Amino acid sequence: MTKHMSISEARRKLFELAEYVAAQDGVVFIEHRDKRERVALVSEARLNYLEASLRELRRQVVKPFRLAGSIVSELSDDELEHALQELRSDAREQARAKIERF
Repeated sequence: MTKHMSISEARRKLFELAEYVAAQDGVVFIEHRDKRERVALVSEARLNYLEASLRELRRQVVKPFRLAGSIVSELSDDELEHALQELRSDAREQARAKIERF
């Protein structure tokens, strides 16, 4: 369960909030009128879980796809890019021709 409250209210109820967060694994968002960002009061167990999850996600990040293996080209990167641009241009022209027929 999540609660929202002002910083002055949280200050008055700090003991109750600490018990709530620890006992029910709740989250308390504390808002300060001069700040854009709220802060969250969470249990240590939840914080550890979130940090471990983030570490795991960062570890799983896959490097950008790179074509390798069965396709081999004697072209330089610039020549390959030029050839791809020509193919795209030809495909656009063929698409226009089909549209004009209808």
